[in-house]
Amino acid sequence: MASTDQRDDVALRFPLLFQDKVLNHSQQANINPAWAYGVIRRESAFVQDARSPKGALGLMQLLPSTAKSMSRNMPRKYRGKSRLIQSDANIALGTKYLSKMLKRFSGQTVLATAAYNAGARRIKGWLPKNASLDADRWIESIPFKETREYVTNVLAYTIIYADRLGIKQDRLTQRMPAIPTREAL
Repeated sequence: MASTDQRDDVALRFPLLFQDKVLNHSQQANINPAWAYGVIRRESAFVQDARSPKGALGLMQLLPSTAKSMSRNMPRKYRGKSRLIQSDANIALGTKYLSKMLKRFSGQTVLATAAYNAGARRIKGWLPKNASLDADRWIESIPFKETREYVTNVLAYTIIYADRLGIKQDRLTQRMPAIPTREAL
């Protein structure tokens, strides 16, 4: 994207690829499809056969162990790594995992996004001890630079994708409520 014209082309930078699959699986998982798109954009930039050095695969960069766990109670079981580079399977499992993280963290998208990147166990240790904390301040306190940037990017991409999909936006304070203490969560 060498020219300014391309950087300003929102449709080019934030494509709605795999739209039927993203919308369908997001609805089944009861999550915002714009959030799923934000994760896909950050994780793989829509490269269907993306592979990370840590072994994560596909559009939503799922570890095989996560995919196997998420495929329980699904009609199509996890059948190995090759299935994770298939868009339908990857999006189905990835949106299910996002939904699981959202439930685990009481509907807190910020925490669920951080957990998707760094792992749910780490998030508990990063929660405030004594008093709730504004979400933006909590994001800046995340000890891993990669996760701080990941959460910031996914949240920004989610806003852009919500606009592209025509999804009404909540106020920022509703999208990013205060982060509760460890005991409160």
